[in-house]
Amino acid sequence: MLGRSFNTASPQPPRLSASRFIPGGGITLPIASEPDVTYDIESSASVNGPWTSIGRVMGTDSTNETSFEDTVPRISNSIRLFRVRIR
Repeated sequence: MLGRSFNTASPQPPRLSASRFIPGGGITLPIASEPDVTYDIESSASVNGPWTSIGRVMGTDSTNETSFEDTVPRISNSIRLFRVRIR
């Protein structure tokens, strides 16, 4: 294809920014992202897992950040950890 360039470099590891609670008990997870890279979002009650896939987002051309909204209400005194992986 003429006039089109492709980035063959590996994407940078994803980074979660400060999360924000949303009404109803969910949470928004801001993610530093790169255009056209797909990220899997996982959660667990323990750092040792098991980890469960809860969603997927894609970086966009317009910003260097995307976000994922987890609408599952928090349960009092429960721990829920999140991680992001490049798909």
